[in-house]
Amino acid sequence: EVGPLPVAAPAATFQDSICLGKNTDLILTGSVGDIQWQSLNGSTWVNETGPGANLATYNVSPVSNTTYRAYISSGSCPPDSSNIIDIAVLSISDPVTTGDVVCGSGNVTLLATGPGVLTWYTDSVSGSVVNTGGTYTYNATTTDTFYVDAFAGSLYNIGPNNAGFGNQQSTTSTNNWGVAFDVTRPVTIEVVYVYPNQSGSVTINLRAGTAGPVLATYTQAVTAFSGKTPIPVGFSVPVGTGYKLEVASGGASLTQNTTGAVYPYTTTNGPLSIVGAYNPNLNLVTGAYLWLYDWVVAEGCRSQRIPVIATVNSYPPVPTITQNWNSLTSSAPSGNQWLLNGSIIAGATTQTITITQTGNYTVAVTVNGCTTLSPGFPVITIGLNEISSGSIGMYPNPVNDILNVTFMEKGQQFNEVRILDVTGRLVYQMPISKDLKNENLLINTTSLRQGIYILELKSNDSIVRKQFVIDR
Repeated sequence: EVGPLPVAAPAATFQDSICLGKNTDLILTGSVGDIQWQSLNGSTWVNETGPGANLATYNVSPVSNTTYRAYISSGSCPPDSSNIIDIAVLSISDPVTTGDVVCGSGNVTLLATGPGVLTWYTDSVSGSVVNTGGTYTYNATTTDTFYVDAFAGSLYNIGPNNAGFGNQQSTTSTNNWGVAFDVTRPVTIEVVYVYPNQSGSVTINLRAGTAGPVLATYTQAVTAFSGKTPIPVGFSVPVGTGYKLEVASGGASLTQNTTGAVYPYTTTNGPLSIVGAYNPNLNLVTGAYLWLYDWVVAEGCRSQRIPVIATVNSYPPVPTITQNWNSLTSSAPSGNQWLLNGSIIAGATTQTITITQTGNYTVAVTVNGCTTLSPGFPVITIGLNEISSGSIGMYPNPVNDILNVTFMEKGQQFNEVRILDVTGRLVYQMPISKDLKNENLLINTTSLRQGIYILELKSNDSIVRKQFVIDR
């Protein structure tokens, strides 16, 4: 039995340097025998096992610099090997991000550091670009997450910036029509823009030639009449001619130009040229431009997108203070810091504290870094039992001139009424005669200014407080 002598034709690649996470094709042309692609592991050649590892074209995505060859065999005949191909893997460090926190709402400043150009997005995969550079400041009203990547290389905008030329028409792709382009240096088509006239989805394919295989595909939902909409396709394209970027049939209706296109579209020193449109035949001169505007083409490497969080925390509810004999209690179970006459009381951070002196007490409650201060609570006497404010009624509130105070429980024996402003200053004081202890008490407030006040009714061993407003 006589078999063919193995022949390893030259091996080649369109891209001998790729970015980490990208891929490239190893191509063997005109070989004779069975193909097995191999990679060099130190000093040993190891058979590749990925899809296509025994075909003339083998797509690889190494994570570090790797040397490849094609090993050709034919029965028991002496094997042959192709030339070697060195693939260099380039990478760029991920940025380091720092978030920010604001209480309620307000400006936050988010930070990122890293190599190259830093770009901020609203989404981890697609999303709109909101900022470039190391700092992003904006007014935050809710907690939100942004994403930052680093890019080293060159960016190009190729193709019409918008649809504002010639005649426009809203159409849907039929038979996978699209745009033809050539690539002179390996690139990534990062984003193309469309103008949706119908809500739905749009699928964009990268195809090798008019009817060649689909090399990559991307689908995204779009909203009708949302204007210039980015489609972050992220297609890596090696050197070649006759590529087709197409809108797959059956998607949402988009704006196209039926006239006014002038081919080719390129840019100074750019690696890609848009050379025509398929609708369905290839037009390489003038006429229609189909759907896909303002291509963002990258020649270089881009890092992963790293999240950065703008946190908006709510202020805690306004705390209230109650007094029971020589103790003050906050309505907040935790996060308390007590103050006396505006100065912090060292170590007074529990819900209930014991007091030894009179004055204006407040409590600051902090939750997740946000602090709310209570109204002032004037302590005039120590050692009185504070009873529920529901034991008295008070109307009208707000009051204009005469405040009516009613005793809700019979037998209450208050002997003094006081009114204090929010700073704890005594502004009104009057004894209560015994014959009024079970009747309404009328207080003339016309001598007091508008504002918030605290009414105190005091007996020998207890006190009741209630807040009211004077409004004229």
